[in-house]
Amino acid sequence: MANLNHGIDGFKRYVAPAIVARNIHLIGDILWQQDVERERKANTQHSKYRQMA
Repeated sequence: MANLNHGIDGFKRYVAPAIVARNIHLIGDILWQQDVERERKANTQHSKYRQMA
């Protein structure tokens, strides 16, 4: 049986999942940051209304 890690095809087979994993991680970071910003804005607006009362 041929070793699947040799050559350009083996390299691509090895690297492709790593690229996908990194992209998923970056998307998760972006979504998390958006959620943090959304919560921060909601808390800021909520505190403005609380001060007015």
